[in-house]
Amino acid sequence: MFRNNKAYSIVTAILPNATAARVIEGTVEASGGTALAWKARGTLLREHWLSRWMPPIGPVKTVLQMVVPQSQVDGIVAATMESGRLHQQATGAVFSTPCDHAYVGSEFRAWPEGTESLASKHAVSESLNVIFCSVGQAYSDRVARAAVEAGAHGPVIYFTEGRGLRDRVGWLRIAKEQLQEVQMVVVDEERVDDVFDAMAKAGGFSKPGRGLMYRMNIDKGMFNLPSSFVKHRHEANLHQIIKAIDHLSGHTHWRDQSVFALGDQGRIVGVEGFSAQASGSLDRVALTGIVKREQMERLTDLIIDSGATGLNMTFGRFVGEEQADKFGVRIHDEHCIVRSIIPPAVAAQICAVVDDTAEDLGIRDLCLLVNPIQRTATYVPSGVEHRKQDTPEAA
Repeated sequence: MFRNNKAYSIVTAILPNATAARVIEGTVEASGGTALAWKARGTLLREHWLSRWMPPIGPVKTVLQMVVPQSQVDGIVAATMESGRLHQQATGAVFSTPCDHAYVGSEFRAWPEGTESLASKHAVSESLNVIFCSVGQAYSDRVARAAVEAGAHGPVIYFTEGRGLRDRVGWLRIAKEQLQEVQMVVVDEERVDDVFDAMAKAGGFSKPGRGLMYRMNIDKGMFNLPSSFVKHRHEANLHQIIKAIDHLSGHTHWRDQSVFALGDQGRIVGVEGFSAQASGSLDRVALTGIVKREQMERLTDLIIDSGATGLNMTFGRFVGEEQADKFGVRIHDEHCIVRSIIPPAVAAQICAVVDDTAEDLGIRDLCLLVNPIQRTATYVPSGVEHRKQDTPEAA
């Protein structure tokens, strides 16, 4: 049996490599905790036609993700901000997303209870959102550009591998794009709808096969991520200019008349170009599983057999609690982060099945986390032309 506990959060840090080493040493290892780490990159918008023939190369970043008791969130966020110096410009981000439920296996290395908390020396925002956009590489650049032009920072991008029902149907799997990019954007609450709409319009998520977008509320956090990694013609970037205009005008209504260029998708004024309403609602949650790589196939089979139609997999390593072999070499266990966006009833069914069968299958180093989602954008085969739908606000 797993431990079922609602009092957990996911704390995510987005950091340059050099800063990540300081955070791992000064926050993770110093507290006796563990974190999953994987590589990502910043956004490099390809502004010239020649650059479209070359692979996008952006500054390498490290993503750290920690499964943390909610009683420890304040201290871990504060310690990450301090050791990563996240109050400085373009240094990274840290944020926490609370879980509705957390199923923790007997051998899973969650953050220890009762570690000493550090008071934050810098202001922490409680009005942030995070947007995740899973999109094919053919549409990645236009989605990233739309996010920047709508006032967000340049998306932080990492790769994920898709898995679903089509993988079980013989030769049909060759028609599926295996690798997709996940674009992660941290946005102020006052502008999240504008950024979400612009990205959804640019990616064409109302069409089949384009991908999936969703946003989640952030409990608390801070971000200092640049709007793009290109040679600027001015000393200020777009994010700084928008902030300055907001301050001078005393409101954000001026943005309603902004014109966003979206490549071959045309132009839209304000948010009016993407304001059509869909009937009904699309109630979804994010189910995240963390498991050892060698047990990944068993977990994904359990999730799909229990009702999930698809999922994405990202691979990382645990840091902070390494084992050493007989030669004194540090060993990092590679883990798989599995995420599926599904109805709450399906998530509950999957958690029940895993709770009943995982121990018998020898899957003990496992954690299942359920997070609420406020909004999604994806193709729904229901005959409705516009299929961007909102989920009911969390109680």
